[in-house]
Amino acid sequence: DAQQVAGVAGALCCDSNRPVSCDYGPSPSLARTLEDLEPEAAEVMSLQFEAAMDSPVNLSRSVAALVESWATGSTWDQVRSDTNLEEGDIARVFRRTAELLAQMARTRELPEYTRTSARAAAKLVLRPPITDLS
Repeated sequence: DAQQVAGVAGALCCDSNRPVSCDYGPSPSLARTLEDLEPEAAEVMSLQFEAAMDSPVNLSRSVAALVESWATGSTWDQVRSDTNLEEGDIARVFRRTAELLAQMARTRELPEYTRTSARAAAKLVLRPPITDLS
């Protein structure tokens, strides 16, 4: 569903140099999806290492849980109290997540159902106060 797609995108958008904690984990379905993606993330990291690329591949369960919670309808105050991130950092992760989802929605090489889910997920992530930021 769109909330889980948002969670996966959020997991990919976290800063590798900033430890994130969240008071809860991802839903069981999202947790399984993240576990399924771990071998692919390891393969990408291996290929990057072989090509002398220094670009981390992140799959943050904490950020995934936070984004999933936001996409499910949690309030801004609730999300703020559920993590160690500052407001600006939360907003940045949510905006990056929405941008990745928008790019996925425009990627013709992805299956239509994935593009549709990404569009729906972006709408769930882009709501006030995130949309109020310039």
